[in-house]
Amino acid sequence: MNRYWLSALIVVLLPALTACSASLPAGETGSIALMPYFREEAGIRGVVPVGCEQTEPGTFQCADSSQTPAIIVQEAVPATLDELVTVLADQLSLETWPESTGRYEGEAFTWDLYAFEAQVPGGGPELYRIDLALAGGDASCHFVAMATEPAQYAANAAMYASLFNYMVYGLAPLE
Repeated sequence: MNRYWLSALIVVLLPALTACSASLPAGETGSIALMPYFREEAGIRGVVPVGCEQTEPGTFQCADSSQTPAIIVQEAVPATLDELVTVLADQLSLETWPESTGRYEGEAFTWDLYAFEAQVPGGGPELYRIDLALAGGDASCHFVAMATEPAQYAANAAMYASLFNYMVYGLAPLE
């Protein structure tokens, strides 16, 4: 009987024990509470903010009282980078693909970064600020996307930039 309660206690406490806190850039106050994210069917692991609700596999809605609203997607897809860009451009109603804003060396991948405004599928006619990181090979690609309201991003740019960097850095294949 004691083993059952001990096992149940470990299962309940494990997510709280594995959450971590990430600092904001120098000069900014506050922190972002992150928790591990594992997705076996996609073969990936990463981090997401504590309190975000997974609305479908790999997609999180972050809008509780402790966070500024954001939609986060972390995904691995069996496609080439060109195929993924074509699909994303179509889904986001982009006439042309934006120029890269730079590269980022993560834990497992080198990412091409993008920042632009676009409509989000199912998000209505409003434009959202999209931060996107793409890493691809010949047979599969990985991406991290974060969509926020432009005014919210402008008011909390350091927080959003830090959050995005932590998620991009941490996305890696399951070992």
